[in-house]
Amino acid sequence: MSDVEDHGSDLSGPSPELRIGTPERRAAEDALETHLSEKRLNSDEFDQRVEACAQAGTRAELLRIFADLPAPHPEMPSAAVAPTEVDDDISRQLR
Repeated sequence: MSDVEDHGSDLSGPSPELRIGTPERRAAEDALETHLSEKRLNSDEFDQRVEACAQAGTRAELLRIFADLPAPHPEMPSAAVAPTEVDDDISRQLR
């Protein structure tokens, strides 16, 4: 298994266009703080990447921020429920 897979950023899994939210952005910021403390980033690079995290809307956009950095990378969401399963759950709730 590669480092990318070990740290939740394997692009062979769920779609890179899977939407992300606040938990994924916070995980990315935490990982960036580690890179800053280990001197892989200077404060300007850190600030730019944190801003990019805030603007990211998809898994791919967030992972691009880490393309030139070793682990740690943020944990990414998985596609937990297929759309048809969601539709079935909603229709059951409406009955």
